[in-house]
Amino acid sequence: MELEGKIKEFLPEEISLTIIKNFEEKIKKKPFQSGRGITVYTFSHPRGWGFAVATLALPFSEELSLGGFRILPKERIKSEELFLEKEAALLAVGMQEKIEWSKKANIAGPLGQSVLSKLYGGKCVLYPFAGSRVGEPLDFDMLKFACTCLNALSKGTGIFPVTGQDLGHGTMSDGKTSSLNFLHRNYSGAVTADTSVPTAAGNFYVVKGALKAFQIELYDAAVGLIGWGNIGSNLGNFLLKEKASFVVMEAREEKRKRVKERGIKVFSTEEWEKFFTLPLVAFIFNAQGNSITKDVAELLCQNAKVKLVTGCENLLLGDPSFSAYFTKAKKLFIPTEYTGMMGYLTAVE
Repeated sequence: MELEGKIKEFLPEEISLTIIKNFEEKIKKKPFQSGRGITVYTFSHPRGWGFAVATLALPFSEELSLGGFRILPKERIKSEELFLEKEAALLAVGMQEKIEWSKKANIAGPLGQSVLSKLYGGKCVLYPFAGSRVGEPLDFDMLKFACTCLNALSKGTGIFPVTGQDLGHGTMSDGKTSSLNFLHRNYSGAVTADTSVPTAAGNFYVVKGALKAFQIELYDAAVGLIGWGNIGSNLGNFLLKEKASFVVMEAREEKRKRVKERGIKVFSTEEWEKFFTLPLVAFIFNAQGNSITKDVAELLCQNAKVKLVTGCENLLLGDPSFSAYFTKAKKLFIPTEYTGMMGYLTAVE
């Protein structure tokens, strides 16, 4: 109650707050090698907005909580209890894994190296009520609510959430303001940098290096990309410069049209069975989560041509046990938290 009271000192009366500690018990997933539990701070507004901040950072420690600001897509909204908190907590675990991988590999920029011991995984997830998504009439009010919550959390706990680009961002309802710029103007820990480019660059070099271990040069390889969003399209640009051959699977029709216009073969998600049986040496996932179901894992394992499965997709595996399928089939599975670490490292800088 003391912690809750300190945060509420900085909140208007209409915003309610709940704090759930040891949330890893509810998602049945312990944070990667950190020895820390997950705390989820959930803010609610009478208009129907919900905002969950999950973090491994400890109160009054002046630690940094690293993790993007996700405006929950419609397809990830669930009817189950605590779905918002679960989304944030699972993503915070993934963020912690990225941090631990960067520590193990000793990869960070100058600033990152100086604060690495104070970095912990986190995630901000915003539930937008009808009419308040970015580009809709109430988007400014909704993001003001989220910034109020972030400022209160930072002042009340000493935890400093560093957040930024994730799903749901874009140009706001005035037709000119970037949602990331608006967040930054109202909360100093919001990063405006487009981290999709360095994330894609890290993805590219991991794939290139991993294939070299199989004595395969990327320019001689044929690979499959799942997802043509910010990261996927930037990865595609890297592959085109390398003169690599690739095909794409994308859920959104307008994105498929853009891919096709560039002369790249593209599949819809309804064609997934055909796509995952293509004779490709690597499948690279950058979609919106849970892309590897049991059926997809089995198809990839049965595909004799496949050597490598990786990407930067958060919450890629429908079940963590699916990674063992690839080991058994003698396929190289590189965790997406490793492949995707360059985005967070750039945000730190």
